[in-house]
Amino acid sequence: MAVKHYESERSNESGEHLLGEVREALELYLARRQYLNLHGFILFRLQSWLEFLRKNVDRAVDDFLREKEYQEFIQLLKYFMTMQEPKIKLVHVIVDELGVARLLDQHYRPMEQCQQDIQWGVCDSVTGIEDQLVSMLISVAPRRVVLHKQMYSLYPKAAEILKHVFESRVIFCRRCKLCLSESVYLTLKEK
Repeated sequence: MAVKHYESERSNESGEHLLGEVREALELYLARRQYLNLHGFILFRLQSWLEFLRKNVDRAVDDFLREKEYQEFIQLLKYFMTMQEPKIKLVHVIVDELGVARLLDQHYRPMEQCQQDIQWGVCDSVTGIEDQLVSMLISVAPRRVVLHKQMYSLYPKAAEILKHVFESRVIFCRRCKLCLSESVYLTLKEK
């Protein structure tokens, strides 16, 4: 990860500038001397480069810890799901024309208890909506979850978490009447 951060930073403008500074300092030093103590040169003349490396290593460590926490969180959710008996057979997750996630039962009827328990439109951020969606699906504990195209396109993080937590119980739908027809949304709202 540190190499990835280093390479991406090195290719941008500040990284190019830093690389030019290193090259210039090295050329200036070698123009006056024939011997180069590389350790001393880096330690005393390339402080900005060392700071650049430290920042990239710190970012890599932060990314690693964040990923580790995410994996532990997923494992905890998986464990919770294995301990819970499925409460309903099937849940369809769609997104209406306003971008609000909706849960439908196996007969494509809105799950009223879910819509009342969570105020989907209250969240200010996509992350909040995704968290609520994951939470609701875990509490409902369906045997199967069908994520329709609009849902996993608009909320990829939630889809990824659900895929990891529910594993083989998640189905990604690409071409059904809910995915292809916007008029279905109007019908669903009226029910």
